[in-house]
Amino acid sequence: MLVFMGLFLISIEVLMARGRMIPPLRFLNRKICDPHAARQSENLTISDRVIQLSGNLGQRCLAFTQMKRALCLLWLMTAAGRLAAQSTNETVQNRSLTTTDGVRIHCIEKGTGPAMLFVPGWTMPAEIWEPQIMHFAKNHRVVAMDPRCQGRSSQTTNGLSAAGRGRDIQAVIDQFQLSPVILVGWSMGVPEIAAYVDEFGSSALASVVLVDGVAGMQLPAGTAPEDLGMIKSLRKDRQQFTEKFVRGMYAQPHSETYYKGITAASLRTPTEAAAALMISMCKIDQRPSLNKIDKPTLIVVSTIPKPTYSDMQTRIKGSRVEVIEKAGHALFVDQPEKFNTLLEDFLKANQK
Repeated sequence: MLVFMGLFLISIEVLMARGRMIPPLRFLNRKICDPHAARQSENLTISDRVIQLSGNLGQRCLAFTQMKRALCLLWLMTAAGRLAAQSTNETVQNRSLTTTDGVRIHCIEKGTGPAMLFVPGWTMPAEIWEPQIMHFAKNHRVVAMDPRCQGRSSQTTNGLSAAGRGRDIQAVIDQFQLSPVILVGWSMGVPEIAAYVDEFGSSALASVVLVDGVAGMQLPAGTAPEDLGMIKSLRKDRQQFTEKFVRGMYAQPHSETYYKGITAASLRTPTEAAAALMISMCKIDQRPSLNKIDKPTLIVVSTIPKPTYSDMQTRIKGSRVEVIEKAGHALFVDQPEKFNTLLEDFLKANQK
């Protein structure tokens, strides 16, 4: 039926274009008739575009029978429906929730289907997962969160630990009704996922992906976290530290605009909050919590697996470690296609 209507509209345009050298169906691609206004058409809403297209079609159908006008209208309604569906699929939504201790957690969401929740690393924004959001939203409901004190979430002095932010993960899963969710955590997101599982178990999880992070570390004897060079540099010159830190996350070149955007996002986390998060990670070992993860688990790293990653694999029964070459710490940005393919294959292998 749609093919018939398409051929019918083509015949309309051909007849009306005689002597004017207007290509068939060209009017269907015009957003508005006024050449000057056409330059502004990129910002038109779906309703505006439908109204304008309706006006064009209405003028061209006046000379035809009622049946032909009805067919034009039906074609228009079908096209508008497809346009609306396409626009909805392309929209990234900004959402937020409030935790039990009054902190607002900001998230971005796109797509429909099995749920995926992406947790960024230390001081990083949810948007750093953009290559994965755009890819997996084709078949999944993808949510990326700004943990407390990061991105567009509330700044607070409370809950600045893996356990506190593990409760933020629980709040997102619970309030957005994501269960069963594919939980993906990068860098500091790894101990936060371990803390989440330690407190809430794994019943809400479908699978787990741990990206280039460790659940705990052992400092040299007699070394306090506050004395680490990283913490001292952070407190001495936050701007300089952050610019260097951001560029150090990548092994592949990216645009200056990108580096500046990530740097600005990282600087949204107050300096003392950033220091508190890192100090807490150094003090509290979440490695024993990994033993409680009983869901399919993929560990993705950017370097040759070290004993730390082997220990993680041993603690998580049935997990496997995969290495992505030619990538820095933000390996899912440096090598997005490789990372996405690896994750996609993992999800397919563990579909129930």
